[in-house]
Amino acid sequence: MNMKNSVMRWRFNWKQGSFMKNVLIMLSGTATAQGIGILATPILARLYTPTQYGQLSVYMSLLSLAALFSSIGYERAIPMEKEEEDVPSLLMLCMTITVFLSVVLLAVVILLAPIINKLWNINGVILLLPLSFLGYGLYNTLSYWALRTKSYGPLSRTKWVQGIGSLMIQLVSPFIGLGKMGLLLGDIFGRVSGTGTLLTRYLRSKGGEVSFLPWRGRGYKMLSLARRYRQFPVYVTGGALFNAAVLQSMPLFMSTYYNLHEAGAIAMVDRILGGPLMLLGMSVSQVFYAEAMELSRTRPRELESLFYQTFRRLCKLGVIPILLIMGVGPFAFQWVFGNEWMDAVKYIPLYAMLYGVNFLFSPLSSILESLRLQKWLFWWNLARFFSFSICILTIVLLKLSAFYAVLLYTLTLSSFYIVIFMMSKWAITKYNQELTANKEGDHREHEVQV
Repeated sequence: MNMKNSVMRWRFNWKQGSFMKNVLIMLSGTATAQGIGILATPILARLYTPTQYGQLSVYMSLLSLAALFSSIGYERAIPMEKEEEDVPSLLMLCMTITVFLSVVLLAVVILLAPIINKLWNINGVILLLPLSFLGYGLYNTLSYWALRTKSYGPLSRTKWVQGIGSLMIQLVSPFIGLGKMGLLLGDIFGRVSGTGTLLTRYLRSKGGEVSFLPWRGRGYKMLSLARRYRQFPVYVTGGALFNAAVLQSMPLFMSTYYNLHEAGAIAMVDRILGGPLMLLGMSVSQVFYAEAMELSRTRPRELESLFYQTFRRLCKLGVIPILLIMGVGPFAFQWVFGNEWMDAVKYIPLYAMLYGVNFLFSPLSSILESLRLQKWLFWWNLARFFSFSICILTIVLLKLSAFYAVLLYTLTLSSFYIVIFMMSKWAITKYNQELTANKEGDHREHEVQV
């Protein structure tokens, strides 16, 4: 009888759009693409060398740093905006900023290309950076609109198209004379390909009207919204800049201080472990973010319940797989990828720990945005950046080997993921206490009036 009730409750929750249903929808498309990508990794490992993967990691690090400014944080306001009629103007504001900065980045890249090539030896591929930047910025903006409208299915399908298309280009490129360009061209296609799908869906939701174009008289509204959310470029983009500096500077540091071969070994481990764990964590994080934003607009008292339910789900999903990867991962990696990638094996337990802690704690940090505590995220990112800087300084002064450098790096980052969880937990508890106090105060005031 209990089993029958559980099945009926599961079916009801699925029809009603339960949290886990939405996570599975978000996960399905990307998981399929990532799964095929992981299965194809042994083939890619034989088509491309560790040095070429090192060049890709440098390119991706530069892109990740540049992409922070794609719409200078205004895209985060799209799910928050209470007035539906202002959302098209927010979209247009973000897209205008992205296109303008893409042109600026093109000029900067042309000017600094010789210096970048001399530092990291990635040749002319750096000229592709503005195109990747444009694709990322437009897709990212439309993704936040999709999260606002809970368009989980279409968003998931775009990720499937991105992953499969990127992989096909990377597999074919060496056989048609593109060589190492295949890794980068695949990434560019993946970033650009989903934009058209989301844009088409947005236009259909507006009855086909191109309602976000500037000649519709939205210039004043765009400026008004830019002023309303003026803290976002400072706290959101500023915090994201420190975050990316921590996450993306390590490949640059490893390739410069050690060598491209070591950086390529880490990039391969990052691809194998980071892909699945970050995929699942991102799916949970995006659904949690969308649900939390809606509750903050409509039913703020339910935020604390959502927070703890999501944490329990993350623990159930993540703890056992993470421990298995840490124990079995090195042996499996060596068997699958061969002796050429032996140098990567020693990094697997370290990155399994890092991504495991990230998966358990990081997705819940978006509760701070729901509570309009962007300042907290900014200061956390700033503190982590200074800790990372001390970490790099320690590596250089003590002349640590590559392994101990990565060990110190992963321990530093893991500790900060635990800190952000404790901050989020304290914030939601305090918020609920304030709601209760305000309700009791209103009740007493009503009794006095009566």
